Amino acid sequence: MIRFATHRPVRRVVRRRPAHQAAAVAMAVCVVLGFLGAGPVDAQVLDPTFFIESVRVEGLERASAELIIAESLLEPGFEYIESELQQAAFRVQRLPFVLDATFVIERGSERGRYGLVIHVEEIKRWFFGEDGVFTLFTNSIAFDNPIADDWTIASNPLAGIRLFAGRYNVFFASLSGGSRGAQVGYTRYNLFDRRIVFNLGLTAGGCCATQVFALGLDPTFSSWQNQEDSRQAQASLGVPLSQRTSLSLRLTRTYSEAGERRNLLGLDGPRGTLEYLDLIQDTAELSLLYDSTDDPVFPSRGLTFVAGFDYERLESDLVVPESQLFNRSRAIELPPGLGPSLPPFKSQQWRVSGTLTQHWPITRRHTLTLSARLAAGQADVENLPVVESRECPALDLSCRPNTLRLVEAADLDVFESQFIIQVSSELWSRELTRKVGDFRLENRLEFGYDRTEPALDLAENPLYRKSITTSLVFRNAWGLFRFSIQILDLGEGF
Repeated sequence: MIRFATHRPVRRVVRRRPAHQAAAVAMAVCVVLGFLGAGPVDAQVLDPTFFIESVRVEGLERASAELIIAESLLEPGFEYIESELQQAAFRVQRLPFVLDATFVIERGSERGRYGLVIHVEEIKRWFFGEDGVFTLFTNSIAFDNPIADDWTIASNPLAGIRLFAGRYNVFFASLSGGSRGAQVGYTRYNLFDRRIVFNLGLTAGGCCATQVFALGLDPTFSSWQNQEDSRQAQASLGVPLSQRTSLSLRLTRTYSEAGERRNLLGLDGPRGTLEYLDLIQDTAELSLLYDSTDDPVFPSRGLTFVAGFDYERLESDLVVPESQLFNRSRAIELPPGLGPSLPPFKSQQWRVSGTLTQHWPITRRHTLTLSARLAAGQADVENLPVVESRECPALDLSCRPNTLRLVEAADLDVFESQFIIQVSSELWSRELTRKVGDFRLENRLEFGYDRTEPALDLAENPLYRKSITTSLVFRNAWGLFRFSIQILDLGEGF
């Protein structure tokens, strides 16, 4: 939000051009800005211009004023149009330790010069959070249990601390409930005095985190549940190109010592599972981001567009546990010549993707959000084990309800899509929100479609994902708390 505390007349800067050139330029600018969500009427050539001779930051308790000014991408001694100041305010608002940011223009030392005051409300040094989700499945899912469930409850409480050192260094540490474990991280702002942001994070967890990989990495649509120690290291670099655009590079390595891999879909009863050892996932992502939103958690207007390229690699040793060879209800039949210890499983994929998200304020309290993501690429898998279920006659004691086949090598074309419609509603008045915090109701409808070609004769390929989610979300200076009820349908067709 920008508030102007000056009574001086606004000076407009308009360059003179021939009439036909001015009309062509204005039309081109309006078309481009209209597509990017900036609005066709308030084009930048018509924005008021302010010469900022000084920048002052107020309200800080822990962060440095230099950090805030660096992240605003503003410098004293330059002219800025109103929309640039607004985007600078949005940039400060999106910092993870900022709850609210207000820009005020004051009179300067002489006519035509102004001082900028940035008032910042910080999040508390100690922060907390919760992301609780009750999920009702329309078909039985074996997400974190060998036996399929019709519903599940996930709770992810969080408590952490953020420490500032010097002008641009931020450290944080947190403990999470459930399976997330402990996290420590470091962020360096204004790296090399180039407004570059560097992040480094380490995570150590225990039982029983569950992952579901993209079909290009595991076409069987299985869950991988860690049952021992796990670790993750992540490093990222963000380079601002303008007030709205930035370039990001992210590298991640995740290691899981041991766990179980099971098909998510299939029979409603017990199904066969495999054990895995030394699961390693490597990810590299390069993306170009355009962001004009006014808030990182509850955006009411603006557009986000992410164009990216990513590469992922997955490898692990898989074993058929002894209990799965003889357990009557979950026994797995191996193909001839294949022992319980399977050949090392490896897969890799690369994708190009684009995600477009637009937010519109439909009333003073309601925001409509539309989002679409498309991704395409290629993948290859080696020694992919496929566990398939079959019906056994009641009197046939030699029949095993699960069979295993091995896809020794396959090259795949990958396609992914996701579409979201969401309406966010403020539940409290503006006065109560300022005093207590944001309290919102979010209703989301989501549809996804993923497939690989060839489909490898897998029942869950292509995969359709449909969900309806209602969430109550509360945010204040102490943290973010979200409680959701979700209806989720996974499988084929509508």
